[in-house]
Amino acid sequence: MAGAVGDSADRASIVSGVDSSMRESTCKDCKFFIVEPRQLEEAIPGLSILSSAFGAVRADTAICDYDGVFITAMPACRHFRPKDTGCR
Repeated sequence: MAGAVGDSADRASIVSGVDSSMRESTCKDCKFFIVEPRQLEEAIPGLSILSSAFGAVRADTAICDYDGVFITAMPACRHFRPKDTGCR
């Protein structure tokens, strides 16, 4: 894992110098935020033995595929990349 949860250098929010829509983005809007239950179960070996990524108690937690950490969505960090919506 490249960073740790709460690592202020890696998880620093986007600040001035970028357009306001980017500053309002969160992890949920990022291509690195893996929230789909099947993808989480593949990314965390043994998860389905202990529980399931489909459980309601998981709320909006996910894996940041960039940092390799399990996090709750927060303001976007400097590694933010918008999700590909498939619209053009």
